[in-house]
Amino acid sequence: MRGIRPGALDPGRLRPVPELLARLGLLAAFLVLISASRFLATALTGGHAGLVTGFAVSGAMSCAIVGPAWLSFSSSRAAGLRGIPSALVLSAYLLLPFAVSLAGGIAPAGAGTGWIGALLALLPAAAAEEIGFRGYLQDALTYRGRLLPASIISSILFAAVHSGNPAITPLGLFNIGLFGFLLCRLRTATGGLQAPILVHWLWNGVTGVVLGAQVSGYRLPSLLEPSSPPPWGGFGPEGSAALTAVLVSALIGMHLATGRKGRAGTGPAPA
Repeated sequence: MRGIRPGALDPGRLRPVPELLARLGLLAAFLVLISASRFLATALTGGHAGLVTGFAVSGAMSCAIVGPAWLSFSSSRAAGLRGIPSALVLSAYLLLPFAVSLAGGIAPAGAGTGWIGALLALLPAAAAEEIGFRGYLQDALTYRGRLLPASIISSILFAAVHSGNPAITPLGLFNIGLFGFLLCRLRTATGGLQAPILVHWLWNGVTGVVLGAQVSGYRLPSLLEPSSPPPWGGFGPEGSAALTAVLVSALIGMHLATGRKGRAGTGPAPA
Protein backbone atom coordinates (compact mmCIF):
# COMPACT_ATOMS: atom_id res chain seq x y z
CA MET A 1 0.00 0.00 0.00
CA ARG A 2 1.07 3.54 -0.62
CA GLY A 3 3.30 4.77 2.19
CA ILE A 4 3.40 1.41 3.99
CA ARG A 5 6.63 -0.57 4.04
CA PRO A 6 6.33 -4.35 3.51
CA GLY A 7 7.21 -6.64 6.38
CA ALA A 8 10.75 -7.93 6.60
CA LEU A 9 9.70 -11.40 5.37
CA ASP A 10 7.48 -10.21 2.50
CA PRO A 11 7.67 -12.92 -0.23
CA GLY A 12 6.61 -10.44 -2.91
CA ARG A 13 10.23 -9.36 -3.27
CA LEU A 14 11.21 -12.78 -4.65
CA ARG A 15 11.15 -14.18 -8.15
CA PRO A 16 8.03 -16.19 -9.16
CA VAL A 17 9.11 -19.73 -8.21
CA PRO A 18 10.78 -18.81 -4.88
CA GLU A 19 7.80 -16.62 -4.07
CA LEU A 20 5.40 -19.50 -4.67
CA LEU A 21 7.45 -21.78 -2.42
CA ALA A 22 7.63 -19.09 0.25
CA ARG A 23 3.87 -18.63 0.19
CA LEU A 24 3.32 -22.37 0.50
CA GLY A 25 5.66 -22.26 3.47
CA LEU A 26 3.59 -19.46 5.02
CA LEU A 27 0.47 -21.58 4.55
CA ALA A 28 2.12 -24.52 6.32
CA ALA A 29 3.32 -22.20 9.07
CA PHE A 30 -0.25 -20.97 9.55
CA LEU A 31 -1.41 -24.51 10.37
CA VAL A 32 1.39 -24.84 12.92
CA LEU A 33 0.58 -21.47 14.51
CA ILE A 34 -3.13 -22.29 14.80
CA SER A 35 -2.34 -25.65 16.38
CA ALA A 36 0.02 -23.97 18.85
CA SER A 37 -2.58 -21.36 19.82
CA ARG A 38 -5.21 -24.03 20.43
CA PHE A 39 -2.77 -26.09 22.49
CA LEU A 40 -1.91 -23.09 24.67
CA ALA A 41 -5.58 -22.15 25.09
CA THR A 42 -6.37 -25.69 26.24
CA ALA A 43 -3.40 -25.65 28.59
CA LEU A 44 -4.45 -22.33 30.13
CA THR A 45 -8.03 -23.47 30.78
CA GLY A 46 -7.18 -27.03 31.73
CA GLY A 47 -9.37 -28.26 28.90
CA HIS A 48 -12.54 -27.55 30.88
CA ALA A 49 -13.47 -24.06 29.69
CA GLY A 50 -17.09 -23.26 28.93
CA LEU A 51 -18.15 -22.04 25.51
CA VAL A 52 -17.83 -18.33 26.32
CA THR A 53 -14.48 -18.66 28.11
CA GLY A 54 -13.23 -20.91 25.33
CA PHE A 55 -14.05 -18.28 22.69
CA ALA A 56 -12.25 -15.58 24.68
CA VAL A 57 -9.11 -17.55 25.55
CA SER A 58 -8.64 -19.25 22.20
CA GLY A 59 -9.25 -15.95 20.40
CA ALA A 60 -6.72 -14.13 22.55
CA MET A 61 -4.11 -16.86 22.06
CA SER A 62 -4.62 -16.85 18.30
CA CYS A 63 -4.26 -13.05 18.14
CA ALA A 64 -1.07 -13.18 20.21
CA ILE A 65 0.55 -15.92 18.10
CA VAL A 66 -0.76 -15.41 14.56
CA GLY A 67 -0.79 -11.59 14.69
CA PRO A 68 2.98 -11.02 15.02
CA ALA A 69 3.67 -13.71 12.42
CA TRP A 70 1.33 -11.96 9.99
CA LEU A 71 2.90 -8.54 10.54
CA SER A 72 6.35 -9.99 9.85
CA PHE A 73 5.49 -10.23 6.14
CA SER A 74 2.43 -7.99 5.70
CA SER A 75 2.35 -4.38 4.54
CA SER A 76 -1.17 -3.81 5.86
CA ARG A 77 -2.42 -1.07 8.11
CA ALA A 78 -3.29 -3.32 11.03
CA ALA A 79 -4.94 -0.74 13.27
CA GLY A 80 -6.57 2.67 13.26
CA LEU A 81 -10.00 4.14 12.70
CA ARG A 82 -10.08 4.15 8.92
CA GLY A 83 -13.06 2.22 7.60
CA ILE A 84 -15.15 2.35 10.79
CA PRO A 85 -18.02 4.34 9.17
CA SER A 86 -18.12 1.83 6.29
CA ALA A 87 -18.14 -1.04 8.81
CA LEU A 88 -21.07 0.45 10.72
CA VAL A 89 -23.09 1.01 7.54
CA LEU A 90 -22.38 -2.52 6.29
CA SER A 91 -23.24 -4.04 9.68
CA ALA A 92 -26.57 -2.22 9.76
CA TYR A 93 -27.35 -3.40 6.23
CA LEU A 94 -26.58 -7.03 7.09
CA LEU A 95 -28.39 -7.05 10.43
CA LEU A 96 -31.51 -5.03 9.70
CA PRO A 97 -33.51 -7.76 7.89
CA PHE A 98 -32.99 -10.23 10.73
CA ALA A 99 -33.65 -7.70 13.49
CA VAL A 100 -36.91 -6.73 11.78
CA SER A 101 -37.94 -10.36 11.30
CA LEU A 102 -37.54 -11.03 15.03
CA ALA A 103 -38.88 -7.71 16.30
CA GLY A 104 -42.39 -8.97 16.88
CA GLY A 105 -41.43 -12.23 18.55
CA ILE A 106 -38.65 -11.74 21.08
CA ALA A 107 -38.71 -11.48 24.86
CA PRO A 108 -36.16 -11.07 27.68
CA ALA A 109 -34.06 -14.20 28.01
CA GLY A 110 -33.70 -14.06 31.77
CA ALA A 111 -29.98 -14.92 31.61
CA GLY A 112 -28.91 -12.16 33.99
CA THR A 113 -25.70 -10.41 33.01
CA GLY A 114 -24.09 -13.43 31.34
CA TRP A 115 -24.80 -11.91 27.93
CA ILE A 116 -22.32 -9.09 28.67
CA GLY A 117 -19.48 -11.56 29.13
CA ALA A 118 -20.53 -13.38 25.96
CA LEU A 119 -20.52 -10.13 23.99
CA LEU A 120 -17.03 -9.29 25.24
CA ALA A 121 -15.75 -12.82 24.55
CA LEU A 122 -16.84 -12.59 20.93
CA LEU A 123 -14.50 -9.65 20.29
CA PRO A 124 -11.16 -11.56 20.58
CA ALA A 125 -12.79 -14.46 18.74
CA ALA A 126 -13.76 -12.19 15.83
CA ALA A 127 -10.35 -10.48 15.87
CA ALA A 128 -8.58 -13.85 15.76
CA GLU A 129 -10.53 -15.03 12.72
CA GLU A 130 -9.98 -11.74 10.90
CA ILE A 131 -6.24 -11.72 11.65
CA GLY A 132 -6.03 -15.34 10.55
CA PHE A 133 -8.15 -15.34 7.40
CA ARG A 134 -8.44 -11.75 6.16
CA GLY A 135 -4.96 -10.90 7.43
CA TYR A 136 -2.45 -13.74 7.44
CA LEU A 137 -4.00 -16.02 4.81
CA GLN A 138 -5.17 -13.32 2.43
CA ASP A 139 -1.67 -11.81 2.40
CA ALA A 140 0.13 -15.15 2.34
CA LEU A 141 -1.89 -16.32 -0.67
CA THR A 142 -1.60 -13.08 -2.69
CA TYR A 143 0.80 -14.47 -5.29
CA ARG A 144 2.26 -11.91 -7.72
CA GLY A 145 -0.13 -9.28 -6.35
CA ARG A 146 -3.31 -11.17 -7.34
CA LEU A 147 -5.86 -10.36 -4.64
CA LEU A 148 -8.95 -12.11 -6.05
CA PRO A 149 -7.64 -15.71 -5.94
CA ALA A 150 -6.27 -15.09 -2.44
CA SER A 151 -9.65 -13.79 -1.28
CA ILE A 152 -11.48 -16.78 -2.75
CA ILE A 153 -9.12 -19.38 -1.30
CA SER A 154 -9.02 -17.80 2.16
CA SER A 155 -12.85 -17.63 2.15
CA ILE A 156 -13.12 -21.32 1.23
CA LEU A 157 -10.76 -22.18 4.08
CA PHE A 158 -12.78 -19.93 6.40
CA ALA A 159 -15.91 -21.90 5.55
CA ALA A 160 -14.06 -25.21 5.91
CA VAL A 161 -13.06 -24.57 9.53
CA HIS A 162 -16.76 -24.13 10.37
CA SER A 163 -17.80 -27.40 8.71
CA GLY A 164 -17.83 -29.21 12.05
CA ASN A 165 -20.12 -26.70 13.79
CA PRO A 166 -23.41 -27.94 15.25
CA ALA A 167 -26.39 -28.11 12.86
CA ILE A 168 -24.28 -27.13 9.85
CA THR A 169 -26.04 -27.10 6.47
CA PRO A 170 -24.69 -26.76 2.91
CA LEU A 171 -26.32 -23.33 2.61
CA GLY A 172 -24.87 -22.28 5.95
CA LEU A 173 -21.41 -23.34 4.84
CA PHE A 174 -21.82 -21.44 1.57
CA ASN A 175 -22.97 -18.30 3.39
CA ILE A 176 -20.01 -18.41 5.75
CA GLY A 177 -17.67 -18.54 2.77
CA LEU A 178 -19.58 -15.69 1.11
CA PHE A 179 -19.42 -13.68 4.33
CA GLY A 180 -15.67 -14.29 4.45
CA PHE A 181 -15.31 -13.08 0.87
CA LEU A 182 -17.26 -9.91 1.69
CA LEU A 183 -14.90 -9.24 4.59
CA CYS A 184 -11.91 -9.82 2.29
CA ARG A 185 -13.24 -7.15 -0.05
CA LEU A 186 -13.89 -4.83 2.89
CA ARG A 187 -10.33 -5.30 4.14
CA THR A 188 -8.98 -4.49 0.66
CA ALA A 189 -11.23 -1.43 0.31
CA THR A 190 -10.43 0.05 3.73
CA GLY A 191 -6.74 -0.88 3.94
CA GLY A 192 -6.81 -2.69 7.30
CA LEU A 193 -8.57 -5.18 9.54
CA GLN A 194 -10.38 -2.81 11.89
CA ALA A 195 -13.49 -2.67 9.66
CA PRO A 196 -13.76 -6.47 9.11
CA ILE A 197 -13.25 -7.12 12.83
CA LEU A 198 -16.03 -4.68 13.72
CA VAL A 199 -18.48 -6.14 11.17
CA HIS A 200 -17.69 -9.69 12.28
CA TRP A 201 -18.09 -8.86 15.96
CA LEU A 202 -21.33 -6.91 15.47
CA TRP A 203 -22.85 -9.67 13.39
CA ASN A 204 -22.11 -12.35 15.99
CA GLY A 205 -22.92 -10.10 18.93
CA VAL A 206 -26.23 -8.71 17.70
CA THR A 207 -27.63 -11.92 16.22
CA GLY A 208 -26.37 -14.26 18.93
CA VAL A 209 -26.08 -12.24 22.14
CA VAL A 210 -28.65 -9.47 21.72
CA LEU A 211 -31.36 -11.20 19.64
CA GLY A 212 -30.73 -14.72 20.95
CA ALA A 213 -30.25 -16.56 17.65
CA GLN A 214 -27.63 -19.27 17.24
CA VAL A 215 -24.19 -18.09 16.14
CA SER A 216 -23.06 -20.56 13.47
CA GLY A 217 -24.79 -23.34 15.38
CA TYR A 218 -23.79 -22.22 18.90
CA ARG A 219 -26.22 -20.92 21.52
CA LEU A 220 -24.80 -18.19 23.74
CA PRO A 221 -26.15 -16.32 26.78
CA SER A 222 -28.36 -13.58 25.37
CA LEU A 223 -30.25 -10.46 26.35
CA LEU A 224 -33.33 -11.47 24.33
CA GLU A 225 -34.60 -14.70 22.81
CA PRO A 226 -37.13 -15.58 20.10
CA SER A 227 -40.55 -16.57 21.42
CA SER A 228 -40.91 -19.15 18.62
CA PRO A 229 -38.37 -21.12 16.57
CA PRO A 230 -36.92 -18.80 13.89
CA PRO A 231 -37.36 -19.82 10.24
CA TRP A 232 -33.68 -20.40 9.49
CA GLY A 233 -33.18 -23.52 11.62
CA GLY A 234 -30.68 -24.49 14.27
CA PHE A 235 -27.56 -23.14 12.56
CA GLY A 236 -28.70 -19.54 12.90
CA PRO A 237 -29.24 -16.73 10.37
CA GLU A 238 -26.10 -17.90 8.56
CA GLY A 239 -28.17 -20.83 7.27
CA SER A 240 -30.87 -18.72 5.59
CA ALA A 241 -31.40 -17.88 1.93
CA ALA A 242 -32.18 -14.33 3.05
CA LEU A 243 -28.58 -13.91 4.17
CA THR A 244 -27.37 -15.16 0.80
CA ALA A 245 -29.38 -12.42 -0.93
CA VAL A 246 -28.16 -9.76 1.51
CA LEU A 247 -24.51 -10.79 1.12
CA VAL A 248 -24.68 -10.86 -2.68
CA SER A 249 -26.32 -7.43 -2.79
CA ALA A 250 -23.72 -6.07 -0.36
CA LEU A 251 -20.91 -7.39 -2.57
CA ILE A 252 -22.48 -5.77 -5.64
CA GLY A 253 -22.87 -2.48 -3.80
CA MET A 254 -19.29 -2.56 -2.56
CA HIS A 255 -18.02 -3.34 -6.06
CA LEU A 256 -19.94 -0.42 -7.54
CA ALA A 257 -18.84 1.95 -4.78
CA THR A 258 -15.14 1.05 -4.98
CA GLY A 259 -15.31 1.10 -8.77
CA ARG A 260 -16.55 4.68 -8.74
CA LYS A 261 -13.78 5.68 -6.33
CA GLY A 262 -11.18 4.04 -8.55
CA ARG A 263 -12.44 5.87 -11.65
CA ALA A 264 -12.34 9.14 -9.74
CA GLY A 265 -8.74 8.47 -8.70
CA THR A 266 -9.58 8.38 -4.99
CA GLY A 267 -9.68 4.64 -4.38
CA PRO A 268 -7.31 2.78 -2.06
CA ALA A 269 -3.91 1.74 -3.32
CA PRO A 270 -3.66 -2.01 -4.06
CA ALA A 271 -2.29 -4.19 -1.30
